[in-house]
Amino acid sequence: MKIFTAFITFSLLTLSSSAQNSWHYMGNSAFNASHSSRIDDVYFLNKSVGLALGDNIMKTTDGGNTWVTKTNLSSNFPNRLRSIEFLDDQLTGIVGMVGLPANVYRTTDGGETWKDISLRIKDTIDTVGNRSICGLAHIGDIFYGVGLYAGYRARFYKSTDKGQTWTVSQVDTNLATQLIDVHFISADTGYVSGSCSRSALRWSEEAVVLKTTDGGATWKKVFSDFTIGGRIWKMQFLNRQVAYASIEPRYIVDTVAIIKTMDGGDSWEIRGVNNEHSGMPDNGETQSVGFITPLRGWVGGWYNGLYETQDGGISWTKIDITNFTEDINRFFRLDSNDMIASGYGIFRFGDKKNFTTSAQEVRKKETVKLLPIYPNPTGNKIHIEFDLEIASTMILQVVNIEGKQVYPIINKMHQPGHYRYEWDASHLPDGQYMVWLDNDLAPITQKFTVRH
Repeated sequence: MKIFTAFITFSLLTLSSSAQNSWHYMGNSAFNASHSSRIDDVYFLNKSVGLALGDNIMKTTDGGNTWVTKTNLSSNFPNRLRSIEFLDDQLTGIVGMVGLPANVYRTTDGGETWKDISLRIKDTIDTVGNRSICGLAHIGDIFYGVGLYAGYRARFYKSTDKGQTWTVSQVDTNLATQLIDVHFISADTGYVSGSCSRSALRWSEEAVVLKTTDGGATWKKVFSDFTIGGRIWKMQFLNRQVAYASIEPRYIVDTVAIIKTMDGGDSWEIRGVNNEHSGMPDNGETQSVGFITPLRGWVGGWYNGLYETQDGGISWTKIDITNFTEDINRFFRLDSNDMIASGYGIFRFGDKKNFTTSAQEVRKKETVKLLPIYPNPTGNKIHIEFDLEIASTMILQVVNIEGKQVYPIINKMHQPGHYRYEWDASHLPDGQYMVWLDNDLAPITQKFTVRH
């Protein structure tokens, strides 16, 4: 295992020549001291608030400039924190580990505190009870997980109640024996990636991607490769149709390659990136792929630097920055101008002045949540519900989008809690309206339709 080497005290590290958008090293001395191995995963709730997995779970609230350690898990080493995922509420998150036995952690306060929920995950496949989760994903309140990344019985994990209870199933060994990553595009349709070995004496003979259309009850193979071999390590879906995945090779370790789909994952093709050794050590495989737009993306792995494309993967350029961008395991896309990469450090591509949201925006997202309005459409009453974390003066009103007329509902101080208001919309003419919820910082809005 590589030992983390202290970073040179550059506050800014540019990895590409773009005038505004470029790669920057993010972190400080406290961040450097909080991990001794690679940062395997990162998840940002917004441009300011993010979490990273080193030796412990770390959190930033200023876009990655400074980090605070939120756990004390040193006793679990050499088990490694590997995967992290949050629901859309930005409060409920899961962290998975790799190793034996691996633990699983859950937060309900945006990553401030974490609880070990390992005993809630009953693995009956092995007597040891393995909970090694290498990849995580979510849709709605459903969490999905996969593992092992180095074993012979691939698991699929699923929770339909925000991570409170879980089911564990074994994937058919004729389809996959190791699983690394998972992505779902709906509650029922999703993909897992990894490998399928024919012998316990050899790993990763066949690189595979599997697809389910019934929530993980059954799977079919949609990609298979024996030539490069190895494992399909990380997947990234830009939208429901276009996706990329990286190949960690077995047979040709000096080949850098990815796979790409243009039809929503039903078929994939191999795209070569580089076939030169480029100073990579033995088994210096590719592990990460991330596209910020359909044309511009990067590939990284157990080697220094990144490969970059600006034409959708037709041509690639090696970006060599020794000791700074080595061993990239995960890209996390925030938007078409903002990308996070994690490896032996956290790196961020974009315009640095946009790396944090305003204090008002962060506070709004963290303290007020407007739930879906129902019924919608309506010809009678609507129900408006919201959750409030801090005492605030709340202004709630309905706005006629076309006529600009305002219908006040409340304007008063509220204590933290859950609130529900019922408002009669039967007197409104048919059309588009907006619920406007404001806590003196920034409004949260939601459209609804009146139809008699």
